[in-house]
Amino acid sequence: KFNLNVLQVINNKLQADFDLEKFSHKAIYNSRDRRIEMYLVADKSHEVDVSCLNEKLYFKKHDHILTEISHKYTRQDAEQLLTSCGLRILRHVEADKAWFSLILAGF
Repeated sequence: KFNLNVLQVINNKLQADFDLEKFSHKAIYNSRDRRIEMYLVADKSHEVDVSCLNEKLYFKKHDHILTEISHKYTRQDAEQLLTSCGLRILRHVEADKAWFSLILAGF
């Protein structure tokens, strides 16, 4: 429902007529790029009118809309990325099991 809400927001803000029933949520882990990718996938061919932009969008069955990319970094990778940009790590706090962390970095 969270991912499909993207279409509802477009409907409301751009006067589009996306039919949420014509899309399915798909999430994959892209191991090469170490990221989670979220998609909406057209369940069948159809068209969408985006009135505010005076545009029509055409979807074929299985067409994908990329809605989110969430990169996953190791502690070392995150710290290396920040320091390579000229930042220094002031504090790095990890949650239980080290699944998430918060890094405070500055110049």
